[in-house]
Amino acid sequence: MNIDDFLQNLYGISSMSNDYEERVVANTQEDDWVVDTAIVTDRSWTYETAVRSPHFRDGLWIIVGKADTKEDAVKVHEQWVDMMRNNPKALWDIYEEKIFMLD
Repeated sequence: MNIDDFLQNLYGISSMSNDYEERVVANTQEDDWVVDTAIVTDRSWTYETAVRSPHFRDGLWIIVGKADTKEDAVKVHEQWVDMMRNNPKALWDIYEEKIFMLD
């Protein structure tokens, strides 16, 4: 990551820190996982879906989906809720471009 990308991400993260309730599209929590979809300002896309589970990446967020419209963001969110209900063995982080295997 170059310095311009770093600064853009830093600005985007700080601009999102206190307004989650305004940015959230959907948040689904079941058993030991969460699927969260919200507007983001630190990426090239508008909406982002992330998954958190203690069984992947030590419980850290994994960015699994992106969308440019709210309608598509809702669809992506619902797809990931269905996937998590089916106990996936691996998750692909679209931002870091890494696979995280079931711990």
